[in-house]
Amino acid sequence: MIAALDFPPHILALVAGTFLIAGFVKGVVGMGFPTISVGVMTAAIGLQPALTLAVIPAIATNVWQALSGGHLGELLRRFWLFFLFAIVFTWVGVAIVVQFAHPTPWTLLNPLACCITPEHPQRFSGMVSADALDLVLYEINLVETARRVG
Repeated sequence: MIAALDFPPHILALVAGTFLIAGFVKGVVGMGFPTISVGVMTAAIGLQPALTLAVIPAIATNVWQALSGGHLGELLRRFWLFFLFAIVFTWVGVAIVVQFAHPTPWTLLNPLACCITPEHPQRFSGMVSADALDLVLYEINLVETARRVG
């Protein structure tokens, strides 16, 4: 269940203003929404809530921009290698954020099965990203209950 945001009104105004300014910059320049929104909100509410709040609007504006241009097929043919690397290294970036910015830094995302060998066993119990997201959403009061992690 989605609960009411438990932020003071001045923080809600900051988040709304940040999204407005970041959206304006994205509209004018074509990029910069996550950079501006995460940077400003991190100073006020911390890294994890800022990332959680910024991810959906950032994805939505990128999809909207890609679909409204009319050249999606040409872009996919031209930049397919970039998109492939973006997907791979986004996964790596999420693993790093969860590893070093998560309240329980001993956790890690489940590694790829091909990375676990008898010579290199998995040292810690894994954590799926959904568990980390549930915990963050619970901590910033966007959900009333979350799955127990650990």
